[in-house]
Amino acid sequence: MSALSEVEVLTKQFADAHAASVAIVQDLNDEIEKLTRAARAKFKEALAREAERAVRLKAAIDASPDLFIKPRTLIFHGIKIGYQKQKGKLEIPKESYEQVVKLIKKYFIDRADMLIITKEEPSKKNLADLTGAELKKLGLTIEDTGDKIVIAPTDSAVDKMFKAFLKETIGDLEAA
Repeated sequence: MSALSEVEVLTKQFADAHAASVAIVQDLNDEIEKLTRAARAKFKEALAREAERAVRLKAAIDASPDLFIKPRTLIFHGIKIGYQKQKGKLEIPKESYEQVVKLIKKYFIDRADMLIITKEEPSKKNLADLTGAELKKLGLTIEDTGDKIVIAPTDSAVDKMFKAFLKETIGDLEAA
C-alpha cells in the first residue's frame, strides 16, 4: 500500500468517526431544542407571574417609603427590598469628545493626564503588511509561519461542544 493510499484510508476512518461524533452532537442539540420548546410555555407563565408580583411589591414599597428610612433595605425570604442609592452613569456622546477634551484642558489642566486617555499602540493589522526586512528594523518577527498538520472537517455545522470534546479526547489519547 502506498503512503498516499494509506493516508486516504486513515482519512476515511477519521471522516467516519467524525460523522458519528457530529450525529451525537446533532441528537443532543435536537433534544435540547425539544426540551426548550416544551419548557417555553411554562417559563413564560412563570416570568409573567413574577413580573406581576414584582409590580405589586414595587407599588407596596413605593406606598410606604417611611418603612425604609433606617435601614433603607430589608431582606425577606431571601429577597432584598427597599431603597438603594443609584451610582449613576456618566454619558458622553461621541460627538462631544473633542469639546470635552478642550474644556478639560482649559479648566483642569493640572488633572488632564488623568481625565483624558491618550492611547498609542502599534497596529498589528497594518504591521502584518510590512515585509520581513521592515519588521526586522522594528525588532519584530511573524511567528508560527511554518507548516502544521491539518486535520479539519470541512463541514461548518460542527458544534463548539464537539470541538471541545474532540480536543479533550485527543489530549487524553496523547497523554496515554
